[in-house]
Amino acid sequence: MMDDSEKSRYNELILNAAGEGLASADINGNLTFINPAGAKMLGWEVEELISRPGHDIMHHTKPDGSPYPLEECPIYAAFQDGVVRFEDNEMFWRKDGSSFPVEYTSTPIREGGKFVGTVLVFRDITARKAAEKTLRETLGRLSKMNRYESIISVVTRTVHRTINLQEVLDNAVEALSENIDKAQHVSIYMVEGGNAIMRAYRGYPDWFVERVKSIPYPAGLTWKIITDGKPRYCANVDHDKTIGPAAREAGIKSYLCMPVFLEGKSVGTINVSSLHKNVFDKEEIQLLKNVAQQVGTAINNAHQAEALKKALSKVEELKNRLQAENIYLREEIKTEYNFDEIIGRSEALMNVLRKVEHVAPTEATVLIQGETGTGKELVARAIHHFSLRKDRPLVKVNCPALPAGLIESELFGHEKGAFTGALSPKTGRFELADGGTIFLDEIGDLPLELQAKLLRVLQEGEFERLGGSRSIKVSVRVIAATNRDLKQAVEEGKFRADLFYRLNVFPVFIPPLRERREDIPVLVGHFITKYSKKLEKKIDNISQEMMNGLLAHPWPGNVRELENVIERAVIVAHSPVIQIDESLDMRLEDTGPDTRSAGTLEDVERNYILRVLEDKGWVIHGERGAAVVLGMNPHTLRSRMKKLGIRKPGGSG
Repeated sequence: MMDDSEKSRYNELILNAAGEGLASADINGNLTFINPAGAKMLGWEVEELISRPGHDIMHHTKPDGSPYPLEECPIYAAFQDGVVRFEDNEMFWRKDGSSFPVEYTSTPIREGGKFVGTVLVFRDITARKAAEKTLRETLGRLSKMNRYESIISVVTRTVHRTINLQEVLDNAVEALSENIDKAQHVSIYMVEGGNAIMRAYRGYPDWFVERVKSIPYPAGLTWKIITDGKPRYCANVDHDKTIGPAAREAGIKSYLCMPVFLEGKSVGTINVSSLHKNVFDKEEIQLLKNVAQQVGTAINNAHQAEALKKALSKVEELKNRLQAENIYLREEIKTEYNFDEIIGRSEALMNVLRKVEHVAPTEATVLIQGETGTGKELVARAIHHFSLRKDRPLVKVNCPALPAGLIESELFGHEKGAFTGALSPKTGRFELADGGTIFLDEIGDLPLELQAKLLRVLQEGEFERLGGSRSIKVSVRVIAATNRDLKQAVEEGKFRADLFYRLNVFPVFIPPLRERREDIPVLVGHFITKYSKKLEKKIDNISQEMMNGLLAHPWPGNVRELENVIERAVIVAHSPVIQIDESLDMRLEDTGPDTRSAGTLEDVERNYILRVLEDKGWVIHGERGAAVVLGMNPHTLRSRMKKLGIRKPGGSG
């Protein structure tokens, strides 16, 4: 007989000779033994593994590549709760970082009534996995089962006839129920959100349907089938712990459940059950596989149809957007813009252009401030032109010009039926500007109720169309402009403080023309050339008398007013040299050398505006109103009048 040491040595030889991987771990999960076969599978030497944490070495990562926490490890759990664990679809990892599929059994070790570790038996199932794949491919090529040809035919015809998934499910349940004599109940569950929903059924009592029509994750047998993706057959529920109490109350004695797959993912189950034991065989299993395959095809068809519907809707939306964009661009192209028209040589203007150069390549929001007629739009276009978005549209929005009731629709679009007259969806300016730049001119005139929605677009890059509930995401750079003092507007409660600070990321102030008079001669020369060419006149100079007058003028309408004056001067000119003419609607008084020192600029401006108002009978608006002559917005003119203390005789101003 062998003594204890011989027995131990003999046992060790047996373990070392085993072809399967054998290992043991202590209560801390450290390996205390591993046979050569196991070490070889893992790519380690036996000595390298002893006393090291087994989980960290060979079981640290799930098959999908995500980390495998120790507390979720069935091997570790076996000696925590004393329950034997068997797994047949996991991965072990080798020393070189590669992995291989395994099945294993983890059995707890007891000593003195306490758990002291576990014994692990594992094998490489790579060959089995390959065989299963081959088998699945082979089964997929099998013809329909003769016994249930009528069922497959019904389901198949329905699948090919309609994309209505519910019709397919109803027909499948009906065909199964009528042609499988042993099945008293048939149901199909589909995953919808976090629940498994009974979409079609036959044979169940109403109370049963009410209890199990919606099963929350992860309760019950249905979710186990969906989660595992494996069919389940139970010949006798007396020996089944998975089936729920409702099924037992309904008298179900045996059942067959088959997962339904979509693109390799289990998305539902087909279930048949009987009031009798041991009633299903291989034919029913194969049948349900085939039906499940057809149902999966039907689901795929329905998804593709829905995807096609969405794609067509997207195409229609894109078409509408492109049409709107083309209309907008056709309107915009009527006006020629040349960035060389930012004319001047003053240090003040050069400072503006340097700021444009700095901010243009960034994504920063820009707030351009300046009086009417200073060229805010030209600066905005220059910023866009030199930005990374230059190949996408620059969409202009003149806030004061939009009708009060349509501002939101113009900015954000609307859905069909959003209001009376909304006969079709409309793409808003922000959608048109997606990928490009939006220029919000005179932002200070935007109503308070829309400022909050604009703020959301700036902060989150999304909005809803008027009358819509779907959030639309856009990537739009915002450039805003104003002739108002927005800080004062904030203090007066006429403009949101949070919106102001969100817009004022990079402020650019354009000085008025009266503060950069050295630019006037350059501008005059440019405008003479421009309008001489346009009107086909040979004009190449201006009298010193008129130039002195132009230099002395306060230019409340800024560059725009100067351009209007030069255009009128070219029109009425009778010689190559522009002279002062009363028809210019501009009285350039005392054009001597010291004209510019006669009174303050504010006095000169007040007197000039007053004379134009008197000439126009104090009419501000309209084609022949004072605002047009001055080259100013009527709102701006009223603001200047208030500031300069100009009041209509006998009126309130």
